[in-house]
Amino acid sequence: MARQNRILLSVDDELHDLLKEFTAVSGVPAASFIYGLLKESQPNIKNLIDTFKIAKISPVAAIEHLEEMMTRSIHIGATAQLEMLEDKKKLKKLEVTKKKK
Repeated sequence: MARQNRILLSVDDELHDLLKEFTAVSGVPAASFIYGLLKESQPNIKNLIDTFKIAKISPVAAIEHLEEMMTRSIHIGATAQLEMLEDKKKLKKLEVTKKKK
């Protein structure tokens, strides 16, 4: 397993309270939740790094790069939404089946 590096992260009271509440209702420790968010965002972070590099050469090309990123994100979001709708249908059928029993 790769070595895990640590960073110090400071948050304001509002975010801290929100993370505490999330941990209380989900059982997921705040650090694990934040790590998961960052890990899922890793491709976007890499794209942003590329965008900053591109912007130093051509601001127009950087905007075009961001537009491509947004288009991909919209597609991913739409696909996830369709999957959620399918999951919801399945869960509703399950609930109806359980109520009949």
